[in-house]
Amino acid sequence: MSKRTLILIGVLAIVTAILIYIAVSPKKTPPPPAQTMVTPTPVSIATAHLTMNPLSVNATPSATSVDVVLESGASKITAVQLEISYDPKLLTNVDITPISTATSLLPGSVVLLKTIDTTKGLISLAIAVPPTAKAISGTGPVATIKFRSNSSIQATTSLAFLPKTLVTAEGVSASVLKDSIGATVFIQPATTAPAATTTTP
Repeated sequence: MSKRTLILIGVLAIVTAILIYIAVSPKKTPPPPAQTMVTPTPVSIATAHLTMNPLSVNATPSATSVDVVLESGASKITAVQLEISYDPKLLTNVDITPISTATSLLPGSVVLLKTIDTTKGLISLAIAVPPTAKAISGTGPVATIKFRSNSSIQATTSLAFLPKTLVTAEGVSASVLKDSIGATVFIQPATTAPAATTTTP
């Protein structure tokens, strides 16, 4: 057997061994591509708005009033709870009354709670649609706040909604109140008419 034949046999044996090694070696599976977790965007249930009308008002020793207006948005309203703060040093004779006429968003509403803390300056009112009525949607006033100024100097104060203010709606357990805007109150002291003077002819 020639030397060239021996070399050829050796090369073939090496190639055969390499092919056998590749065939029997475990194949490495490429790692699966990283999966991106898609977090669904939560749908907000808060669609209602509360505002005071007017947003700014001049208060005098005479009676002054501000309406609380509710806009339901996509919600069907069943009840409203108002928690409103005021400065008892500047405002006096404070009262809140639900609007039950046809102009109200909640006509014929049932009063569940009404308190006025004249020491802390806190107005609380909870009203609901009558038990036999359907939930309401739309925009309209729900209550009127009346007050007088209690200051002899010019000042600025506010009627502000507090965190306990909420709006409940049909089929929803949480409050559907999205935002609330209170009113700015400018204290206007009463003007005193000058004393009449008499002249002697």
